[in-house]
Amino acid sequence: MLAGTAAPNAIEGPGTDNVDFALMKNGPVTEWLKYQFRAEFFNVLNHPSFASIDTTVTDSTLGQVNGATSPRQIQFGLKLIF
Repeated sequence: MLAGTAAPNAIEGPGTDNVDFALMKNGPVTEWLKYQFRAEFFNVLNHPSFASIDTTVTDSTLGQVNGATSPRQIQFGLKLIF
């Protein structure tokens, strides 16, 4: 077993920078039928959020960041309310 003098959880990974945004519009179609249009934007600024640093001592990727979250995503929706 390997032992060291570093405190537990002493390694800090990269921070996250995420902004989500949504627009909604409600309106009437008829007296008894209404609609809701939605536009949702995830990671609107398209900043990469990197995965945690590999801390397994026996791995060849020790200390490396090996992934990132998904890029900007946009979804639209239309709902009819009656």
